[in-house]
Amino acid sequence: MCCHNLDYLIVCIFLLITLVIGLRAGRDIKDIREYALAQRMFGTGALVLTWLATDIAGETILDMTGAVRGVGIIQPLTVLGGVGIALLMQAFFFAPRFVQFDDCITMGDVMGKLYRGHAQVMTGLLGFFTALCIAGMELTVVGMLCEHLFHIDFRWGVGIGGILLVGYTAHGGIKSVVFTDLFQGLILLIVLPMVTVVALQQAGGIQQIITQVPAQQLQLLGHPKASYYTALFLSLSVFQFSVIDPALVQRILMGKTKRQLRHQFLIVSSCLFALMLAFTLLGLASIVLHPDTPQDVPIVPHMVTKILPVGLKGLTMAGLIAITMATFDSFLHAAGLTLIHDVMRPLCSRLKQPINELQWTRYATLLIGLFVMGIGFARADDLYDLVLLSYKFTGPLLAFPLFAGVCGLKPDQTAFYIASGATMGVLLLAEWWLPIAQAHWIPLISVGTNGSMFLGIHAIRNRGFAINRKSDQDKTYLWKLRRTSLSKRLLQWLSTPQRIVRYSQKQMSHYGAPYTLFSVFCCINYLVPYFMW
Repeated sequence: MCCHNLDYLIVCIFLLITLVIGLRAGRDIKDIREYALAQRMFGTGALVLTWLATDIAGETILDMTGAVRGVGIIQPLTVLGGVGIALLMQAFFFAPRFVQFDDCITMGDVMGKLYRGHAQVMTGLLGFFTALCIAGMELTVVGMLCEHLFHIDFRWGVGIGGILLVGYTAHGGIKSVVFTDLFQGLILLIVLPMVTVVALQQAGGIQQIITQVPAQQLQLLGHPKASYYTALFLSLSVFQFSVIDPALVQRILMGKTKRQLRHQFLIVSSCLFALMLAFTLLGLASIVLHPDTPQDVPIVPHMVTKILPVGLKGLTMAGLIAITMATFDSFLHAAGLTLIHDVMRPLCSRLKQPINELQWTRYATLLIGLFVMGIGFARADDLYDLVLLSYKFTGPLLAFPLFAGVCGLKPDQTAFYIASGATMGVLLLAEWWLPIAQAHWIPLISVGTNGSMFLGIHAIRNRGFAINRKSDQDKTYLWKLRRTSLSKRLLQWLSTPQRIVRYSQKQMSHYGAPYTLFSVFCCINYLVPYFMW
């Protein structure tokens, strides 16, 4: 079914509205804090929508639904389920504690405040590389969607989308990004349920889908790649790799109170579980509706052009482009802000060269956007691998130091740097020695090394796990080493006659001394073996 002129009109109106919102929202920016956090002016609902629009990328929709056709339901359940559990942990343990960093505007700021020295620059470089790769990947997805939905050249989609997004993002910063995210996020929440319901109806309902889908698509514990998905689930949920990136930490720093942050993450995690169900059902429905479609064809754009009526098709096209654009502008903004605030500003400060941070960040965002557009025109297919590579370094290096510091563990610069060096060494050795079939364990090995080194060195240097409390003059300890000599500790476990007598007296006072029972036991013990000779 070909696209109607009405569908094209809907998409053009959507792009125009997005541009107008972005340009108007970003007027009268006065300083870098307003450009980065918008003076924390947004409520819980706005923060939920901007988080969803940033985190649920166009690549996520294409990858999750396509993966159901390829490897089965295990991928959306692992990825989105793992991220949902990570956000629940954030709601109860981590995110509300970020309010103590009310003077920070980036993830590098938080790490710099905790560990000083080069921690901010190191975090900034890691965050910049992650944001740059994700922005490039999403702009490539914009071109792919235009190619499959509108049958136009890939480069037209990259060029038009890139110019529009780079323009308002560089101009208005986070204000432009969030206000357009609200518009784009609402479209996603309207479009995705409609597409899923239409696909389920045309496939005959959930029960009919389950009976027609091959059994291997529904495997979980017995899946051939169960080991890989176990490692991925642990990385995303327990070790919070899904939260450690500059754009998402920036959303946490935009929260005003502990209550707001807790509610934000509870709502977002609930939405993610609902999206997990929607992507899974959409992928299963595609197996029934289009069983012969090749694996290299993006199934969602293909279904949109085949099963939706005129009008709804145009709205769905706008929704797919919207969610991809929302992720691109968020990470483009994060890339420019991180490069200038976390890398260039500290370096210029050491050289005693003051800079106009707001102006530099706008220019950096513009130049990064043009660079990403150049990458998009080349249609670089290895950007997704680069994103995974960035997370392979960022997660293990920052997970324990970041969240331990946020939870109040006394910052230890020496522990941070030694753990970082050991982690890099172990990661590179694991990349070299482990076979490709076991490479998915490398992030867990690396983060385990970092955590054990970081916490171990902290405990040795502080003689326990020291906690910073603003209300206390002295250090408070979760656990403290006792200063006893090795000989005393060995003597505590040595069975001396005095200890044996004291132990016997203690047991007798507790259990009593049943002499009759003891005599019966002795008779049996001596008489029964006698008759066995």
